[in-house]
Amino acid sequence: MTRRRQGIRNTFRYAAPTGTGGGAMARSRCMLDTGALLVGLMGFAALLVVTGQVALSNGIIRERTTISDLHADRDYLQARLGLLEQEWNRQTSRDEIAAKAVTIGLVAPTHPSVLMVLDETSERDGPSFLARAMVAVGAREAHAAVGGDGP
Repeated sequence: MTRRRQGIRNTFRYAAPTGTGGGAMARSRCMLDTGALLVGLMGFAALLVVTGQVALSNGIIRERTTISDLHADRDYLQARLGLLEQEWNRQTSRDEIAAKAVTIGLVAPTHPSVLMVLDETSERDGPSFLARAMVAVGAREAHAAVGGDGP
């Protein structure tokens, strides 16, 4: 052994206690055993690796659960949107609006696609722009049906 190594290991030889029948024995008094230190460091490193793997695995599982929950929420919202669109279409249908109009006291017109409102003063000066436009598009009968004078 080198002198330096002898200083680190600090080995002392001493005799066995009296009455044991043994002779002189060598015993290492080293405060720092290299083999045990290496085994301890390797064990600690293995513990860190296993802990890291468990934490990573738990993180992946947590994110997958979150993604799965978000997909379920998206599916629910899409189904809800479809139901709302269906309800909107039902509420805004012509039959539904006509039924509600009757319940609040409105009268259904004879020609629901044409509704004309004319001012009496505009007829004094000659046919109004609206009356001329109706003649141009061929709506003279509709104008007469609502009580207007033919141009």
